[in-house]
Amino acid sequence: MWRESVSLTKAVEDVGQHSYTQTQALKEKEKTLSRLQVHVYSLLIFFLETLSNVEKKAETAEQELRSKVVENLKLEGEVHHLEQRTKGLHDNCASLRWGITKLQMSVSEEEEDARKALAGFDAYREKMEAHRAAVVRAASQTEAHQQLEEKRTLIRMLTQQKEELREDLEKADGNTVLMAKIHYRRYEAIVKRLHCQLSRAQAVHRQTSEDIHHMETQLAELRKQLESSQ
Repeated sequence: MWRESVSLTKAVEDVGQHSYTQTQALKEKEKTLSRLQVHVYSLLIFFLETLSNVEKKAETAEQELRSKVVENLKLEGEVHHLEQRTKGLHDNCASLRWGITKLQMSVSEEEEDARKALAGFDAYREKMEAHRAAVVRAASQTEAHQQLEEKRTLIRMLTQQKEELREDLEKADGNTVLMAKIHYRRYEAIVKRLHCQLSRAQAVHRQTSEDIHHMETQLAELRKQLESSQ
């Protein structure tokens, strides 16, 4: 009987000890769980803050990207506009070159016409001088008496023509001289006008070339900006 009581007491003590041990182990596990929960909560807060920062940075990066895209589109538009203007200036320059070439050809033609007119006038004067010399020779070489009257008549006629031509040539307002002067002045005015047109065209060509060079410089700078922004 006593042994049974001792065994029962021993069993109760063992059960109590086991229960105490389990209780202590459970408390330790609860403490560990609490620490883990605090750590997990801290990690969650850190993760949420990190996620918020990442989202803000992503939004900022997206806004910067949109700004870059808009800026690139503007630069591409400006580049296209400058390319079109440059092409137009090149076309105008080519047209001006052709116009200058035509003016130079016209100047050469008018100068040639003026040269021919002056050469014709000089030839006319030489012809009149030769005619005058022929008249003098004809008058001095008359020998036959039977042809004297005929020669005298011819001499008078030629002398009269010679005097008329001489007077016409010596007169400042003579028909021959006047016509030659008129033609010469007309050709001189035409050549002068063409030279003026040529000078203006060359000035426009120089200005256009400078504009093209300036536009090409701007275009190169915009292309560099576009390449650096990409």
